[in-house]
Amino acid sequence: MDTSTIEPVPPPERQPFEPEMVHIPAGPFLMDTSDQKIDCLAWNIDLAKKWREKGYFGREQPQHTVTLPDYYIGRYPVTVGEFRAFLDAAGYLHRQYWTDAGWEWREAGGIVKPEFWDDDKWTGDDRLPVVGVRWYEAYAPLLV
Repeated sequence: MDTSTIEPVPPPERQPFEPEMVHIPAGPFLMDTSDQKIDCLAWNIDLAKKWREKGYFGREQPQHTVTLPDYYIGRYPVTVGEFRAFLDAAGYLHRQYWTDAGWEWREAGGIVKPEFWDDDKWTGDDRLPVVGVRWYEAYAPLLV
C-alpha cells in the first residue's frame, strides 16, 4: 500500500468548553528568583523590601535550572464559560472529580462554587478569566 498519498486525519473540532492548547517542547528553564532580582524588587517596592527582611523570598531560592518533558498548556486562562461547564455538570457534587483533600476541603467549607461566582463584575461575560478559584477547584475539572 502506498502511504505517500494518505492525508493525515485532522484533529476533532474542539468543543466550546475545551480550552485551546499549545505544545511546550521539552527543555530547561530557570525556576525561582535570583538574588539580583530580589534586590531590585526590594529597592523599588516597599512590600518586597519587607518580604526580604522577613525571609519570605527564601522559598523561591536558590534560582536553579529545571528540565521538563514536553507538555501542553492552555493558550489562555480558563474562562468563566469554560468553568461554567463544570458547574453546569454539577461538578461540585460529584466526589469522583475531586482529590481526597479537595473533597474534604469542599465538604468542610460547604463550597459549591468559586468565591466570586455570584458577582457579575467577575462572571458577567463568559470570555472573562475565571477568578476566585482555589487550587482544589482548579484541579477538579481535570479529573472529569
